[in-house]
Amino acid sequence: MCPMPDSNLLRSITHLMNCFFDDYKDEKFAKSISEFDLRAQVDAMDGTLKAQYRETFSTLFRGLLEKQFPDSLMRQFHLPEFVPSPHKPYIFFMPKDDLVFDYKFIREGKGKWKLWSDELINIPPIPRDIPVNQIIVPTIETIRYRALFQLLIQHQKPVLFVGSTGTGKSVYIIDFLLKKMTLKFISH
Repeated sequence: MCPMPDSNLLRSITHLMNCFFDDYKDEKFAKSISEFDLRAQVDAMDGTLKAQYRETFSTLFRGLLEKQFPDSLMRQFHLPEFVPSPHKPYIFFMPKDDLVFDYKFIREGKGKWKLWSDELINIPPIPRDIPVNQIIVPTIETIRYRALFQLLIQHQKPVLFVGSTGTGKSVYIIDFLLKKMTLKFISH
């Protein structure tokens, strides 16, 4: 849909990482978090930039969380005979079910994982009087996109929504800017 050179993919991931590390630049915040909690939170920051690699990344990431990297994964992915264990064991393990992308990391203490789908439970029903072209059907993807959009906008990073005509890009952006961002500014 929108070919992206590797340099832009790298820039995108550095923008995201910068958003996650922004709080640590605050001296008061940095002093308030223990080294143990900091390490646990940093351990949780992994990902892939292309959706087609989610399953592969999830499988390899879970393998790296093991005390010893599974032989079956070394054969499956044609890896060298020895994959070193982490210098220090991971502090916080993800739930074993689903892909790693099905979970949202919550930075509280050492952190915790929460299913994105849990957020669908609290979504209010679609109002009856809303025009059809403004209806947003909440899905796990729309919740993820909104969270990423909010994270990037709040950290003054560029955002580009790409998709086919009629997929709702304008509706998502207008909804976010007029409703979600307005609520953030009012509550602060």
